[in-house]
Amino acid sequence: MGIKRKILKIAGEIATHRYPMWLIYKPHKYAVKGEDQRKILDVLQCGHVLLRYMGPYISSRIIPGFWSHVGLYVGDNKVVHAIASGVVEEDILSFLRADAISVIDPKVSSGTKKIAANNARAMAKIGIKYDYDFADDNGKVYCTEGVSDWLGSLYKDDYVDGVKKHPVLLPDGIANSKNSNAVLEVGDFSHRK
Repeated sequence: MGIKRKILKIAGEIATHRYPMWLIYKPHKYAVKGEDQRKILDVLQCGHVLLRYMGPYISSRIIPGFWSHVGLYVGDNKVVHAIASGVVEEDILSFLRADAISVIDPKVSSGTKKIAANNARAMAKIGIKYDYDFADDNGKVYCTEGVSDWLGSLYKDDYVDGVKKHPVLLPDGIANSKNSNAVLEVGDFSHRK
């Protein structure tokens, strides 16, 4: 390989950040690709739950289990989920930037799924805050708590002892619940235990 080719190859594998300035050699690229996103969009229905795994992020290392985040598909190519800035409505393609995605069909009626979608959208519009205390009934929600609440406390039996002595619902609790049907899983599962 010639020197020019080597330089161009290395230059194509370096990412830069402006502030603060630093370089990353061979930056992480998400494992869920365009063809996977098309498969998801083909099966996705209003009221489906989306589980997400983000390999290099710290949350994927400290949250017990494989899945580290969850959102509710509300139709119109939108997902509602609770993140640090609060409950937000986001474009489905932005949400799907991940290393693995699972589409879950909750075992509730289509009417309950529509009500859940409407409730989730309403929470995003009024700006419900993120629940850093992981406490129940404090007017705030964390990602899995929001999804369970929007679906009429569907996952109430899947909570485990957690943070600050409050029962918590983990993303894997939704994935493994008797109230969930896995529709599709795509991505990199090499880190799954």
